[in-house]
Amino acid sequence: MAYVDATVFRALRYKPDAPVLPNLRVLSWNSSNCTEPDLRLLLTTNLLEFLSAKACPAMIVSLKQTCPRLRKLDILTHYPLGPDFISSLSDLVVQLPSLEIIRSPVALTNDAIVHLSMLPNFKQLQIPNDAVDLLRVHEADASHPMFSTLVVLDTDGHDLISVVSLLPQCRPKELIALILHNVPEQTQGVERLFIELAICCSHDAFQSISFRTQSDRSNLNPVSPPLFPVRVLIHLFVFRGLWNWTFDLSFDLDESRWRPAGQGCGRWS
Repeated sequence: MAYVDATVFRALRYKPDAPVLPNLRVLSWNSSNCTEPDLRLLLTTNLLEFLSAKACPAMIVSLKQTCPRLRKLDILTHYPLGPDFISSLSDLVVQLPSLEIIRSPVALTNDAIVHLSMLPNFKQLQIPNDAVDLLRVHEADASHPMFSTLVVLDTDGHDLISVVSLLPQCRPKELIALILHNVPEQTQGVERLFIELAICCSHDAFQSISFRTQSDRSNLNPVSPPLFPVRVLIHLFVFRGLWNWTFDLSFDLDESRWRPAGQGCGRWS
């Protein structure tokens, strides 16, 4: 892979309005030295994937003006992004009928969520909106299916019960991975989530579940939460292709303590 200064592209641009690489399909833009005009040298109507670790409203506006066929929009940044960026990104999303994957560092507006929820080929959603936001948008207009084609759902689940309520609205039969962040340790919520996954998701397709619990850094003497009973975990055993689970939870795997009277729990593997 070669890294070429933008002045080289400017020298190659033989017509003022002609793109340097008219057949470019994938662009990863992480330069902090190049200006917005340099980026526009590479944007074309044929671009399908755009990835960037550095973002600004002007960049999003350029994508909106030039790239109507984007299938993947991957923008992750640790820099603070204000309301202008949120508005610009949401406006761009609404203009992309072919979008299949989005990874966003900011929460999207209701209009953008509604648009994404109705796309026929939408596969991966990674946004900081929590499940309550998604439910609220759906309740405002429940006449259409919501994210039924999702393969990966990666979002903030501040309330596990809201995630449980979201799954029946989506019924994502193609879902292979569920990733939640900032999840409270609620035994009832965890068990209900696992049960709803078993009801809504394909037992052959679903492969991975991961969530991170909230941590109280102000507590200088944290008390270890009680162990989750093994019965909570057993609900996931219906997924024949499940190969990864990552939890900030502790389970009591002593079968003898949780086995119903006169019954066994089978063998662990």
